[in-house]
Amino acid sequence: MHKFPVTAQFNIRNLLDKTYYESTDPDANVSPRNGIYPGAPLMAIGSIKVEF
Repeated sequence: MHKFPVTAQFNIRNLLDKTYYESTDPDANVSPRNGIYPGAPLMAIGSIKVEF
């Protein structure tokens, strides 16, 4: 009988789905001039890995 190691992973980003800004770039030469970049909304990613 063979054993197959199994790994499961689940990641959540911005759990409460709040509005936030990741960065600003006042030297950006693109519109908008002040370069305000909103953060990503609620995001969940899962994976399962089986080794054999």
